[in-house]
Amino acid sequence: MQTCFTWCWKEQKGIFEFKASKKTVPVPKELQAVGVKRRHIFYCKAPIIEYGLPVRISPKTAKALVYLKKASQSNPNSRFVGWESGGIIYRESPVNIDKQGNKMTWGSFTKEYIAWFSGDEPKKLVQNAVLKPAGKTIKQVLDSELKQVNKMLH
Repeated sequence: MQTCFTWCWKEQKGIFEFKASKKTVPVPKELQAVGVKRRHIFYCKAPIIEYGLPVRISPKTAKALVYLKKASQSNPNSRFVGWESGGIIYRESPVNIDKQGNKMTWGSFTKEYIAWFSGDEPKKLVQNAVLKPAGKTIKQVLDSELKQVNKMLH
């Protein structure tokens, strides 16, 4: 899941947003053998799975959706038009998924995000990785400048 995290120093809060995926959806070897190409990108996958949003999948560049048959895959909201051959489904009609993902994925990133930022770890991280090094750098600059001023005065 790709995310972008932004820290707002003025308000002392962090904000995350999901970024569009850039990777193509993997295609099993069985489907590659019947000519399925690896070219589709599921751009909004992260927020759709995180929030359990509904999805409608339709053929775009082909006459049918092609996927492996699973034990249970019926959806009363999807009318099936197509055929099956050798454990592979060829579907000319769209697939409607009422709630993408499962109970373990719904809200899981948000829960981890809240748990992390509710603890002491972010404060320790900012203190050790940002403030201490920045303080050393500022001190080094000031020391150097003060030495220059002292040289000019003496």
